[in-house]
Amino acid sequence: MSLLPIKLPPGIYKNGTDLEAGNRWRDGSLVRWLDGSLQPIKGWVQRKASFTKNVVRGMHTWQSNNGTAWLAGGSHNQLIAMLGSGSLYDITPDDLADGRTNAAVNTGYGFSFYGTGYYGQPRPQSTSSIPQECTTWQLQNYGETLIALHSDDGRILQWDLTTTQGSDLVTNGNFAVDANWTKGVGWSIAGGVAEFKENIATFLADNTVTPALSYTVTVAIDNGVNKFHLNGAPAPALAFERGTTIVLDVSDASNSNHPLRFKDASGNFFSVTSSGTEGTAGATVTLVVPTSGTMPASYYCTLHGATMGSSVSTFESVTAIDYGTEAITVPSHGFLNGDEVGYTVPADQSAIGGLTSGTTYFAIVSSNNFLKLAATSGGPAINLTAPSSVTIDGSSGSVVVLATNKIVVSNSFTNGDKVTYSNGNGTDISGLVNGTEYFIIGASSSEFQLAATSGGTAIALTELGAGTIHSFSKILGATHKLTRRGVGTLEQTVAGLIALPDNQDSHDVTVDLIDPNDDGDASTVPDVKIKVTGITSTTVLVDEPLVVGSNIFRFGADDTSVKIEIIPQSYTTPNFDIDNILLMKKTVAEPLLNAPLNNKGVVVTEERFIFALGSDINSRRVSWCDKENSQDWVPAATNEAGSFELVTSGQVMAGLSARGATLILTDTDSHIAQYIGPPYVYSFSKIATNTGTISRLSAVTTDSGAFWCGQGKFHHFDGNTVQTLKCDVQDYVFNDFNKDQQTKVWGMVNGQNNEIWWFYPSSNSLEIDRYVAYNFIDNYWLVGNLSRTAGVSRGVFTNPMMASHNGTSTIHNHEVGHNYDGLSIFCETGPISLQNGDRIAKITSVITDEKTQGDVDLKFKTRFHPNDTERTYGAYNPSNPTSVRFSGRQLRMRVEGDRNTDWRVGIMRLNVEPGGRR
Repeated sequence: MSLLPIKLPPGIYKNGTDLEAGNRWRDGSLVRWLDGSLQPIKGWVQRKASFTKNVVRGMHTWQSNNGTAWLAGGSHNQLIAMLGSGSLYDITPDDLADGRTNAAVNTGYGFSFYGTGYYGQPRPQSTSSIPQECTTWQLQNYGETLIALHSDDGRILQWDLTTTQGSDLVTNGNFAVDANWTKGVGWSIAGGVAEFKENIATFLADNTVTPALSYTVTVAIDNGVNKFHLNGAPAPALAFERGTTIVLDVSDASNSNHPLRFKDASGNFFSVTSSGTEGTAGATVTLVVPTSGTMPASYYCTLHGATMGSSVSTFESVTAIDYGTEAITVPSHGFLNGDEVGYTVPADQSAIGGLTSGTTYFAIVSSNNFLKLAATSGGPAINLTAPSSVTIDGSSGSVVVLATNKIVVSNSFTNGDKVTYSNGNGTDISGLVNGTEYFIIGASSSEFQLAATSGGTAIALTELGAGTIHSFSKILGATHKLTRRGVGTLEQTVAGLIALPDNQDSHDVTVDLIDPNDDGDASTVPDVKIKVTGITSTTVLVDEPLVVGSNIFRFGADDTSVKIEIIPQSYTTPNFDIDNILLMKKTVAEPLLNAPLNNKGVVVTEERFIFALGSDINSRRVSWCDKENSQDWVPAATNEAGSFELVTSGQVMAGLSARGATLILTDTDSHIAQYIGPPYVYSFSKIATNTGTISRLSAVTTDSGAFWCGQGKFHHFDGNTVQTLKCDVQDYVFNDFNKDQQTKVWGMVNGQNNEIWWFYPSSNSLEIDRYVAYNFIDNYWLVGNLSRTAGVSRGVFTNPMMASHNGTSTIHNHEVGHNYDGLSIFCETGPISLQNGDRIAKITSVITDEKTQGDVDLKFKTRFHPNDTERTYGAYNPSNPTSVRFSGRQLRMRVEGDRNTDWRVGIMRLNVEPGGRR
């Protein structure tokens, strides 16, 4: 038995083959070494949520002259400043150039021409295939003034820490009262909001089919019993329209000694007017049906009782459309005279005669319950025609042809028409049911059949009915719709704005859009925008769609008065509410006066000059202002302003102060600028070729010099020369790297741990998802998985801070606590040979070396030869010793954090015995 110590040097080695990493740590994430012991990095805690809306690409910290700590960060369309207390200030200029979150490059499928290159060979680089950089911010401070440059905007911006804002210029922006706003069609103010409602009125288009108002009465035996026959139907159940007068002709001789009368529901006599004697010429009974209630309830013979009659019901008449006056009944329609309205009919219903579904008309309003429609504004009411209807003798075999199931009568029905059948207070034609809806089939001008469904088979008619006023009336439908076509705006004229040329004064207009979800469908949202227009200048300053929630839009005014409009984009938009409209002056970052434009970088030198890099669209030019005078950029005998064009084949990318000089990096080489005083002010020297930086934010400076990430390698400037660092993870980083998004790479010094961290996107990721770190004192490398898009070192603040993005960007304090948001913390060795790898060895136990036992788990992976299948054993939560059982010629050890604590792992020892495969 022998003990094999696993004593490996600190750092990760991921170059070359697997076996080349033998007896080294091969992989890991979120770990580092302290005095030779493996430990997790410290974790992070959220410092500020919703720092920016989009991905942060550049951060900086500094102190004001009174010691107040500030942090600034920017996304492609925002520049935000934050106090140490967490208070945020949006200092974005209103005219900031559009940027982009991701780099853009035309190398995808469909770009260029088919057949212009050789398969398997890299496409030749051209202007159109050079990526457009993602937008980044270069941020520094000039004294307490923030200096900022947005890579797509190109202006050098400054901010003097002013955070004051103007008072609200909108009157009654909280809609506490119904005042100060001009309300267009559809708008109202109530309940503390401005409400826009789509005016839709749904109405019934069918009039009630009124049964017969007169009946011929005879008495005859039916099933051995005398019964009243009304219009030929034996003792039918009757339905009377309320408020009508019913006349019954009882002059037929068969009525003699059979007086017909009515009762209420309690059996009490219901008053009628009789004329003459039953069974004699001219004899009638007249019934006035009450306008309300349910009486009468039945009819009977006063001498022979109820068996001769039947029940009576009453109903309320509905006159949906008065075809005499063209008036349509639309209860509480809410339209105004002259409103433009759209008329629509569902597909399973029919349009009113004279109207066409999907057509726009104009309302002629007489009251809130009735209207007429005109074809033109101010024109006459359209003539409406009643739907088709026929009345037949249901007892006639020549009309109701049972053999063919046809109704033979002159008609204007068309196939598919829906009709209601009424027996006219007679008895049903067998096969049909009184009051039921049917569909017309087999229609011609002289006959038709009936079906239970549209286009269905003909209903079998098996027996004639009784009564001579059976009817079929076309149904139009119950959900015809009128919708107001025109939409109005909500508007107010606002005064008191600050007009140009005061560049630092911008204005924010804020508005809350509320979706009350009246339609019950959360997926439909209001379609509405805000527009701000100068009163005198007529310049449209804001013209943007609103989203549900709070909306803020920044603009620069060219007028002291503007009109604010809230504009629905469609008359069919779901109802919505507007609240909290504010308009206030904001102080923002402003262009540095007289500074060059179209710059690509900025750096403040140790001598307090500001360098504009790649100035005035010259990607090689470096321009600088007079010393201690940031607004004097024109060279003169009386100042130290100047410019110099670098001798380089590349373009200037970044600059930073480093060990008594200003280091200027292009994408191909490295230069230094050294202050020499007038008349030349600065001397410039190229110090290294093939040492360009991969991005504008990758270079960092330490007491040991400057470090940056280049194309496929890392570089170090020690104050004299540039060296390429020997990188133990170079293959891993640059062979799995999204080169199209290389401009996102950024670096940060983690000074308390003597580390430099670079963050980058792996080849399958559009966004940053990994880091590579270098310990510049102990000279080892780290890798890991962590998505951070920008950050700053400790110094002004106690901890380093970094930004993540998930919907909005969040600022985190790092190197604090042991929260890792569920990320895996591990470190794994390369292959370790057992007994020189020439014999199979058996491991029976592990003697662990931990700060606190049980804080980590161990896994072991063994092989019998390099290309063999790898076998995994564990996880083991160590005790001392820890019993294990596995064999092999080589193994890997994997350490995984089991507890979120500050664990330490030293030298693990394995109990190794000679053995076989068993």
